Amino acid sequence: MSARKFQRQLAAFSTKVEADVEDAIGEAILETGVRIIERTPVDTGRARGGWQTTIGSAPSAAEPDRDPGDARGELEQAARSFQLGDEVHISNAVEYIGILEDGNSAQAPQGMVKVTASEWPAIVEAAVRRRRR
Repeated sequence: MSARKFQRQLAAFSTKVEADVEDAIGEAILETGVRIIERTPVDTGRARGGWQTTIGSAPSAAEPDRDPGDARGELEQAARSFQLGDEVHISNAVEYIGILEDGNSAQAPQGMVKVTASEWPAIVEAAVRRRRR
């Protein structure tokens, strides 16, 4: 095999690995966000709809009273567009989100983010495993 052919094969392999890693991380971001959103206690739906997902920088302010479906759609878009090197922010600026995270709701006594953050390694591992198939 010539050195040039080997270089092309290596470049193709590198491109494939990078794409697989991006896909796995995007999948893990989506699963993480979905778990956080779904674990958010619901009374009026405001806290659940308050989740915002951005790439690059955190949102500067809460969006007024969004539907929880909008939060999920925004998360799905961010997960699909993720590229290596991107910084992804999943945040919620609803004024009482900290109270909910601290477990002051029977619907989420352990919070939402803390529980999901502890699951991050398993979420990533599962996403990588699915890529190996």
